[in-house]
Order: sequence, then C-alpha cells, then structure tokens
Amino acid sequence: MHLPFSNTDTGTLSISYLIVTQNQVPATEFEAGTALTLSWQSTGTYFRLYAANNPQPVYEGEDTSTTLSSGVTVDTTFTLEASSGGDKLYSSVTITISNPALTPGSVTVAKDDTVNNNLNAEGDATFNQLKVTGTLVFPNQNDPSLEITGDLFTNCQMSVTGTTTVQGTATIDSLTVNGSLQVNGNFNNSNGVQVPQLNASGLTAGTTSTQTLEAGKSLTALAGSVSLFTNSQTLYQGKESFTKSFKAKTDGYFLVYLQADDTAFSTLEIQIDSYTINATGGSTYLDKKNAATIFLPVAKGKSLTYTVVYKGFYTIPTEFTIKWFPIGQAADKKETYEITDMPGDRVEEILVEVEALLTARYTARQKAASSFIQHIEQTCNKTIDAPAKQLLIEKLLTMK
Repeated sequence: MHLPFSNTDTGTLSISYLIVTQNQVPATEFEAGTALTLSWQSTGTYFRLYAANNPQPVYEGEDTSTTLSSGVTVDTTFTLEASSGGDKLYSSVTITISNPALTPGSVTVAKDDTVNNNLNAEGDATFNQLKVTGTLVFPNQNDPSLEITGDLFTNCQMSVTGTTTVQGTATIDSLTVNGSLQVNGNFNNSNGVQVPQLNASGLTAGTTSTQTLEAGKSLTALAGSVSLFTNSQTLYQGKESFTKSFKAKTDGYFLVYLQADDTAFSTLEIQIDSYTINATGGSTYLDKKNAATIFLPVAKGKSLTYTVVYKGFYTIPTEFTIKWFPIGQAADKKETYEITDMPGDRVEEILVEVEALLTARYTARQKAASSFIQHIEQTCNKTIDAPAKQLLIEKLLTMK
C-alpha cells in the first residue's frame, strides 16, 4: 500500500506532501461514494490531479486542495502533477475502499456467498445458481434480456415485460399472465395455469384456467368429457302477464314452456333482432289442449324482448316456465344474464288480440252448437222451443 503522501523535490520545484482527508482526518481507507478532500503542498504554480487511469483530470487549477463530493467506488491511485514554468513534478497516493463496487471480468465463487447490498453487472454475468430475495432489475430497459440455459425456479412473483428465452426447463408452481401468452410450439401444463388469453399451436394441460381461449381451427377433446353447461337458471315460473328485456352475458339457450291446459289460454312473443317468434299454449281452439316450447340459442351480448300473456276461462291457469341454460360455469349464474322490466304496452295489445280470438272462438262454438241442435230437430222432425234450445247450447258449450 502506498503512503498517504510522498516527498518529491527536483531543484526549485517540489511537492512536500499529498494527503487524503475526510472530515479533516487523514486516512487511507474510505467507504464508497463518500466525499474526499485531497490536499498538497508544493512550490508549483499550477496543478492537475488525476484519478486512476482517467486521462481527464479530476481537478485542474492553482489551488492546493480539492474535494470530490461523490468520492470513488473502488481502490484508486491519485496522481498530482505540479508545474512551474516548463518544469513538471509528480506525486501519487493510493486509497482503498472498504465496500467497493466491483466490475470484474469474471467471478468464481467456490463456496456460498451473500451480497448484502446491490450487485450490479454492467456486462455479461454467468451464474450456476443465483438466488435473489429482493428485486432483479435490468438497467438497459431497451433490451432487458435474460437468457437461462438451465432450470428456472422461483418462489416469488416474477414480472417480465420484455422477452424471456428459456432453453431448458422452467418449473413454475403457479403462473399468472396479465397479457397474452404466445406459444409457438406445444404448451404442456400439469399443475394449472391461469392466463387471460392463450394462443398456442398445441395445448396439453391437466388443469388450465383462462379468461379467453381462442381456437383458430378446432378444439378437440380426445379423452374424458367436456363440461360446458351448468344447471339451468329459472328466470320465471308463475301466472303473471308482463314484458321484459333479456341480455345474455354468455352464450346460452333461452327456454320457454307453455303447459297444455283446457282452462286457460297462454301466448308468448319473443322479439330478437328483426324477428318475432310466437308460441301459444293452454287451450287454443275448441278446448283442445296444446303445449308449446321455444328453445332459442342466444349469443353473448344479444338482447331479446319477451312478452307473456295468459287468460283463464274457468279456473286459475297453470304456471308457465322460462329458463336460461348458460354455457360456462360462473360463480353466480346471475352473472350470465341481465333482465330489465319493460313497459306493458305490448301486454295490452296482445290481450286485445286474445279477447278477439276468444270471442271468435266462442262465436264459432255457439254456431257449432246451434247447428248440432238443428240437425237433431231435422232428424226428429220436431221443433225445440227457444228456452230449451238455449239450455242445450249452454250445456254443449261446457262439454270438454
């Protein structure tokens, strides 16, 4: 180790000492990055102070001291050039840094080593095993590449915004991808992967959970079963007349069932896009029972408006049922659809149509009953008086 100062004398030009101090205390060992003051005594009239192999002086002028506010980060030799007239004289002092920031060409660690502060590698760094409990940062954000030729194990969160190339095997217990995962070859997974969007030419997975799965050509299950549907959701089961708007939040099937009943008339109208779909149930004509079912596929984002109307004849009509079969499994099945109440104008319009239909049907039945009695009169060659005829007609109308 060099002494903190060096006496140099060449005739009239001399350097008595060159010393390094910190807080006015001379020393030869300092911490990295702390302020240093270099002082000297010389008969020279102009001075240049050099640090290590830097060709640019850290100080140049006529003063006999200078302070380096940022200090140095590695062991450094300072060389003072004193000049007077045409003569020059040199003196040097070397200091050591207790916690240097090293930039080695290569580092070989024979045993376990722990870096308690930051480890900066400006060039290439090769590790047989690297354990980072803090944050692994790449200073070059334009090309923050990480190349791993062996296995990659991590027990904490890993955030990668650039390109990750793994030539060996990456073992990951849980992988969450917030963006898109592009796989040029086959993607093999056995423990479960959660990916918002997955694009792969081949997918082999034990359990894969993805918010968006796009199959460019086909999706084939070679073994086992495919589960797409959940249990149906009953949207309504009752005896009311109303109009509602239905919006699908996933693909599914909209089911309506009107029961057969000779004591009521039920009708349902569905409007979707530019189409109107009608179904009639209960008793439709001359007390004939009629059941009706609509099973309508509805795409995600599609809306439809449905109006249900019933009218009882003799007793309270039976219930009708509306169900929704969503494709996909949601935690709450109500997340798969949205229902909004609509004005009842269409209910009133349909009721008017129903009343007209029932009146026409009743008139037709009366005519049929009168015609039947006329046939009896003709067959028996006897006229039935008006009160008796009316009673017969009423009895005929009540017959099923």
